[in-house]
Parts: sequence; C-alpha cells; structure tokens
Amino acid sequence: MLLAHSSPGKSFADRPAMLAIGLMASLPFLVPVHRLPVPSFESEWLALLLGVLGLLAFAFSQAGRHWRLPPVAAAPLALAVLVALQAVLGLLAYTSNGVVLASCLCWAALLASAGRSAAAALGRAAVADTLAWWVLAGGCASALAGAFQYVGWDALLQGAVAAAPPPGGGLYGNLAQQNHFATQLALALGSALYLQRRGLLGPLACLLAAAPLACIALLSGSRSTLLYFGWIAVALLAAAPAQRRRWALGLAALLACAALLWWLAAGQALPAPQLARFAAPGAGLAPRLFIWEQALRMAAAQPWLGVGFDGFAHALVGQLRDGEAMWGVDQYAHNLPLQLLAVGGVAGLAALAVPALLWLRRVALAPACPGRLWGALLLGVLAIHSLLEQPLYYTYFLGLAAFIAGALDPAAISVRTTRLARLALGLVLLLALAALGKTGHDYQRLSRAFYSLDAGDTRDAAHRQLLRELQRTSLLRPMAELIGPELLVRANAPARDKLALNTRLLRFAPIGEVMYRQAALLAEDGRPLEAIAQFERAARSWPAELVRYLPRYAALASQDPAIYGALAAHAAYYAERQAKGIH
Repeated sequence: MLLAHSSPGKSFADRPAMLAIGLMASLPFLVPVHRLPVPSFESEWLALLLGVLGLLAFAFSQAGRHWRLPPVAAAPLALAVLVALQAVLGLLAYTSNGVVLASCLCWAALLASAGRSAAAALGRAAVADTLAWWVLAGGCASALAGAFQYVGWDALLQGAVAAAPPPGGGLYGNLAQQNHFATQLALALGSALYLQRRGLLGPLACLLAAAPLACIALLSGSRSTLLYFGWIAVALLAAAPAQRRRWALGLAALLACAALLWWLAAGQALPAPQLARFAAPGAGLAPRLFIWEQALRMAAAQPWLGVGFDGFAHALVGQLRDGEAMWGVDQYAHNLPLQLLAVGGVAGLAALAVPALLWLRRVALAPACPGRLWGALLLGVLAIHSLLEQPLYYTYFLGLAAFIAGALDPAAISVRTTRLARLALGLVLLLALAALGKTGHDYQRLSRAFYSLDAGDTRDAAHRQLLRELQRTSLLRPMAELIGPELLVRANAPARDKLALNTRLLRFAPIGEVMYRQAALLAEDGRPLEAIAQFERAARSWPAELVRYLPRYAALASQDPAIYGALAAHAAYYAERQAKGIH
C-alpha cells in the first residue's frame, strides 16, 4: 500500500527522495524515547535527519534538475532572516539558539521547494496519495502503541512502546504528549478518509482503520480532538456536494463505531477521566487566556521586533504583577500567531501571515484537484492545533506542513539547476548531516551527564570537562550551562563571572533556581536594591519555591550579613506578608 498509486512509470514512493519524506511523516512519531533535558529531542532529530536525506536524494533526482521555488517558502526564510537580525541586535540569550532555529526554518523552506518540485514532476495527486499512505501507516502504529498503553501491555513491549500514563491520565502513545498524539491521529484519520474518497481504500478497510484512530484519539483526552473531527467532517462534506448525504451517513457511522469501541475499551463504562476533560473545556482555556494576555502585553511593549525568539519566558516573569493569577512560567504562548507577535513583533507575525494568506488565496483560486483535499485536511488540523498550541515549533510537524504547503502552491519560480549547483546543494546537505550527527552525539553525552548529576554523582572533574567542551563547541551550550553552572564557574569565582553566566540562563530559562540564585548573585555583586527587585520577580513567578530559598538566604546572611542581610530580611518580610494574604 505504501508504494501504491502513482502516475504510470512515475512511482514516487519507490524513489529514495519520497521514501525519506514518507518516513519523515511517520517514523518520528513512533520514537518511544523522551528524556530530559529535551524530551522531544530524539523525535525531532529523526525528523530533521530524514528530511535532510530526502532533500539530498531530491538534489540528484530527475525532479532536482528543475527546482521549483514556491512563494510560500518565503515564510520560513523571512523568519530565518528575522532570527539572524535578532541575534545581531543582541535580542537572543544564546547565538546557538538562533543558529538552531534559523537552520530549521531554512530546512522547512527547502522542503517546501522539494514538495513543489515533486508535484510538478509527478502530479499533486500522486504525491498526496503516497504520503497519505505513509501518514496513515504512522498513525495506525501510533494508535496501536496507545492501545497497548491502555490495556497495560507497555511493560511487555518496553523499548518499543513508551510507558503508560499515570492512572486517570489520557493516552499519549509514543509521543508522550497528549495534544501531539491526538493531532497525529487526526492527520491519519484525515488521510484514511481521503484515501477512501479516492477509491484507494475500501469502505470496510477504511472503517477498520478510522474507527480505532478516532477512538484512541478520544482516549487521549485532548479537547482539540473534537475540533479536528469537526474540521475533517466539514472539509469532506464541502468537497463532495453531490455525495453529501452519503458522506454524512458514513461519518456518522464512523463516529458511532468509534464510540462503541470507546465503550467496550472501558469495560462497558464511560472512561471518566477523559470524559471529564471534554466536559470541562474551561480548565484548558483559563491558562491559555492568561498566557495570551501576557503575549499581547509583550507585543505592546516591543511591537516591531518582539522580545526575542528565546525570550518569551523571560519577558513573562518580568511583567507579572503582584497578586496576578499565576498559571506557570512558559516559553510558549500556546498560539502560534500570538507567539510570533510576542517574540518577533509585527515583523514576525507578518513574515508568516503575509505569505500564508497569499498562498491560501492562490490555492483557493486554482483548479480543484484530489491532492488539494488531502492538503486541506492535514493543514487544517495543524492550523487548529496552532491556535491552541505551537505544533510547528516541532520539526516532525513543521517538515510535513512545509512539504504539503509547497506541493499545493500553484505558483513557483522554475530554476534549471546545473550539475555544479546540485553538487553545491549536496555539499551543504552533507554538512547538515554532519552537524546533525555531532549534535545527536552531544545530546547523548549531555543527557547522561544530566541524569548522573541529578542522581548526586560526584565526578565533578569529568562532568566539568564535558560541560566545558559542550559549552565551547556544541549547539547545546544553553543546556550545558543550565544543568551544571556550578561546574562551569566555581563558587569562589568573582561575582561578575557567576552573574554573567546566570544572566544568560535567566533569559534562556527563568526557572525558579535560576531566578532566586540571580537575586543572591546581585547582592554578592554589591547591588542590594536590584537583588531585592529580582527576588520579588522570583517570588511572583515561583511562589511555591519560596520556602526552599528562605533558609538559603538566611544561611548566606549569617555568614556575611553585610552582603546578604538586606536580601534575607526582605525575603522573610515578603514571605510573612504573603502568608497573611497581603500583596
């Protein structure tokens, strides 16, 4: 099935390029490993790797002889330029963060061009048909992992299926994230229904695939599932006006079968935890309203270029007010347009919105084709998710979205590439593979260091050497500094050296430890008023951790009252007022 239905003599699925793209659309969602300090690293790394391999194969394929550059590729390229500008202006905490982000955006632009070139060489229908099989296969495998978690077989399949969520939690498959899991299953569901409409999947086979997908998606507990189902139904009914009644009955039967599976899976009783989540949409809306308001306040304060692509959390903790409802410190606005407006200002929002709206207009005015329906189903699901989360910040969603958007773009600049140009592109992609290999190796070493330090390992010399090496040579420098700052700058180092490191971390990841430590370092540097102001920001952002740091401040003050006495006294006074409910 995965190699089926392409234009005669032009089977795209058996080409190395499309094979890599198909794997990119399925395999990263099945990786069961999710470890700190970056739980999504392995999945995103694999998506990047497969995407680069696909691009490398494309560069030397028949389609690569006439490279087509779709206008929609301007969106990631414009964002990459904005990231570079922010790095030059000092708006990023770490230049390496900008390098990673800009590289991913350029990767997405190349995938959009690859999608457009594939559509021109083989037809949009052939591309859509083949990729739909890959997305469906990945979704079915992911749903199976979720089913194993539900029945408790995850322990028997350790290494292939991620550990089951705690009792009462929604399923998350091998993605270990409920909303991402539900989104992937919705993409697979849309692909199954598209293939049935194309006559490539029989009605019974479609029902056998789609009903479990819908059932497991509901068991994820993600409230977005209902929005996905609604969009898929609307898109399919709008695309088949002459068969609207038949499709309406078919979709109703599908939902009935999914509901029956849900009922049977729960032992003939409704699964209360998931049902409770669907019945309480406000539980997910209130935190989002809070974070959306914070994003708008950032945009109002920095309207043109924003607060920096890695500065959302830092800006959030700096603008909290006393007594304000606190839903946690987050690096994301959980809404892609608002995120871009906050971190990139008007320039960031326009960089995405203008090309996207022009793309939408071109696609809507172009003659209808089967591939357009599949693209609408999948991009619509990702668009809904983007209004409630930020799926395109993850490469396994970004790569698929870029390829589809490029394939659907009716406009393109056709460039006949020379042998030298293809060799140059191949060299760039080989360098990208080398960088991916090094970064993957660095992450494995960093992760081992993280867990051994967390377990209280005392091999300070070995850890110090590793973290210093990563600090100097790796794109993972921010993580290396975050997990072991005391190994990179000794406790007896000058206050300005410790403060310089912690200030970078404060902008990158203002977690409780970094924020409370910053107050002590400011006091050590002879800046008591700034130390007190920083302490109050920390207490507003991480109030639950206040009790952990009061004894530390008191201990510092007992050792050196001239330096830390004012900070410790103010912290104790602040905690007393908070306990009495006085802001």
